[in-house]
Order: sequence, then C-alpha cells, then structure tokens
Amino acid sequence: MPTREWHPKRRCVVWRIDGQEAYIELKSRVEVYDTTDTALTQALMRAGNKFGGHITLTGNEDFRRRAAALATRLGIEVTDPDLAEIVLAERVKVNFGQRGADPLDAGVSFEDDDEEQEQRRDSRR
Repeated sequence: MPTREWHPKRRCVVWRIDGQEAYIELKSRVEVYDTTDTALTQALMRAGNKFGGHITLTGNEDFRRRAAALATRLGIEVTDPDLAEIVLAERVKVNFGQRGADPLDAGVSFEDDDEEQEQRRDSRR
C-alpha cells in the first residue's frame, strides 16, 4: 500500500511503495518514477481519480503503450489519439475475457460461399 508525504520544497505529494519514491502528484500531473506493475497501477489509479477518469500519457513510446493498456484494464480512459489502437485492442481483450470467450472465435463467419451455411441460412427463412 502506498504511503504519501507532502514535500514542501518540491510542493508536491510524494507517494512511496515499500519506502521507495514511486510517483509524485503535482497539481496538473502525476509523474511516475517506478515503472514496476505495482507502482504503475497505483499511479494510474491516482491519476484517474484526480482527473475524472481521463488521462493523457507522456514519456517514451514503450512506456505510453504499456501504461495505455494497463489504464484501459483499470477502466481509465486514455485520451491520446495515437494510442487509440492499443486502447481498442485492450477493450476487446477485457470484454471477451469477461465472457470467457476468445475474440477470434466469436462465431462470426465471413465466408458466404460455404454451401452448408447457405442451406442452414435458407432453412431459417
């Protein structure tokens, strides 16, 4: 469980996990210093709560992609347009995972030329 401490010189809240500085909370942003899954999860949840469930991610591309996927799993909306594909892919995983189904085996067929499928479809009409 993270602990918080006000840092008067930096004028921010320092969040620590196991005694180590994990992230800081400023008025307009949350800065992540520890990118382990535990720390990143806590920082994303804090940012999501602070900013009404919507966040914008900065940093290098790998970090942003990883954070976008994790934020989406946590139910936090990532507003970066360039991360939309990652957010969508993660939503699909989450939605199908909740139903216990594989998104690639959703019972959708794109092959209309299969004769048996045509017969079944005709018999239902």
